[in-house]
Amino acid sequence: MRFTEKSLKKWEVSIVDAGDGSGDCYVQFPSELLKKLDWHEGDVINIDIVNDQLLLTKLNG
Repeated sequence: MRFTEKSLKKWEVSIVDAGDGSGDCYVQFPSELLKKLDWHEGDVINIDIVNDQLLLTKLNG
């Protein structure tokens, strides 16, 4: 899915400690964003850093 300038919206999320002592963390995305991107639990998301920004890309589906 591609977004035009008219449809761009800024999303802010928090990084949350997993709380299991592993040092792992997770990000919980707002349901409105997940619906817009057609992302679902179990989807594989690639994370890259491009020009000091995170680029998230759905790899499956």
